[in-house]
Amino acid sequence: MPHAVNSIEKCSKLLGLFAKGGCGQAFFNPLLELLKDDEALVRQCAISQVAIFVTTLGPDKTKNLLLAIKTCASDPKWRVRKAAVTSVIELSLHF
Repeated sequence: MPHAVNSIEKCSKLLGLFAKGGCGQAFFNPLLELLKDDEALVRQCAISQVAIFVTTLGPDKTKNLLLAIKTCASDPKWRVRKAAVTSVIELSLHF
């Protein structure tokens, strides 16, 4: 599982770069799928990276990701819920 976490963290850095370059829309569906993954650790890592993406593109273009944060805040695993709350805190610093 650490490999999956490392991959998600690397992808999140790329996500930010692509989003700034106008290619962010291409990552919506894959990111949304990661947020629905069966493994809690994958969901936790994905939700912790959503704030980077939302702050880059803006909340108007990322409504589905904001809804995903809400869904993850009700996740059965506490670490996923904690990551969702942390994302909200990060977003509140930008908006």
